[in-house]
Amino acid sequence: MPTYALGPVSGDHQILAGHPASHGGLRLHLEAPGGVIESARIEHGFMNRGVEHLFPARDYRQGLMMANRHDWSAPSSGEFAYALAVESLLGLKTPPRADLIRVIIAELDRASSHALFLAALPGFTSPLLALREKLQSILEAATGARMHHHMIVIGGIHHDVDLAWLGGELTPLIEEFQAVDVASFAANWKEVGKVSSETLLSHGASGIILRAAGSELDERTIRPYSGYFELPVKVSTRKAGDISARIELLHDELLNSLQYAISAIAAMDELTDHEILQRTPKNLRLPDGEIFVNVEGALGITGVALFSEGDRSPARLRLRTPSMGNLSALEEALPGLKLDHLEIMLASWPFLPGDLDR
Repeated sequence: MPTYALGPVSGDHQILAGHPASHGGLRLHLEAPGGVIESARIEHGFMNRGVEHLFPARDYRQGLMMANRHDWSAPSSGEFAYALAVESLLGLKTPPRADLIRVIIAELDRASSHALFLAALPGFTSPLLALREKLQSILEAATGARMHHHMIVIGGIHHDVDLAWLGGELTPLIEEFQAVDVASFAANWKEVGKVSSETLLSHGASGIILRAAGSELDERTIRPYSGYFELPVKVSTRKAGDISARIELLHDELLNSLQYAISAIAAMDELTDHEILQRTPKNLRLPDGEIFVNVEGALGITGVALFSEGDRSPARLRLRTPSMGNLSALEEALPGLKLDHLEIMLASWPFLPGDLDR
């Protein structure tokens, strides 16, 4: 749950916010005379780990461990982008079964992340955290790890998954998530916290925030990758760009992600090849070159820019994490918002401090 410490300064509130699943902090400097935000400045950088400078000190396989740490609400998106970048530069084609299992893990992670943000809404904490707990238990049973699954490895996946069991676990869970009525709550927040897609795009925002304002930008559909070629992924959008639209879309995409995982399991029935890993040399070196790869993470577009000089480690590596653009746009979206509505505004605005600062 977000927590707030308001400074006792008349007309100027300084708020230290802890966001769902976060460690570290984010400071909001707000001028709010009469309880309405007039100006906002976001201060971050409280937990910068300099991870981009650690990649060149690790070999390519060790880099996977660091790629999934910044978005701990859906860690597989970082693994996914990193592995695709390495494989693309290497010219490595992964087995179709591995591609679909990668998609399954990524979509279950996305659903888990969305459930976490929805659980920040008043009245939904207990039911949604209970359902997310069930989903996390399924992920743990499938991958062997509760948070940082490390299922996606260079060349495929770490181990196979019992898909018949997984499908049987997910089907009733979809029904339970469908029964959570967030639409009635969201209806109370129409026209509050509005922001246009033009404003969001100018700041580099992506994901739920952008699609709730009418944009159809989704890497899974505009540039399909891995197993998404085999799935009927449809972009869900809203037009209003307000708190209501973002809350509704979080719930819609959560349900869609669970359904995509079911669809990927069904697509696996048509495969005759059960390979899950394309073998690579123990001493893995990439050819000289550079590559930039995006995936659609739970918070928005997650990208990796990889620069190789033929060694066992990257010469340079840069991460495009979604929280930076999302929070940049939030600074412009806050003026005009009532201070009493700030908690719901933050709950509808996916970001994580670790994903921001890396």
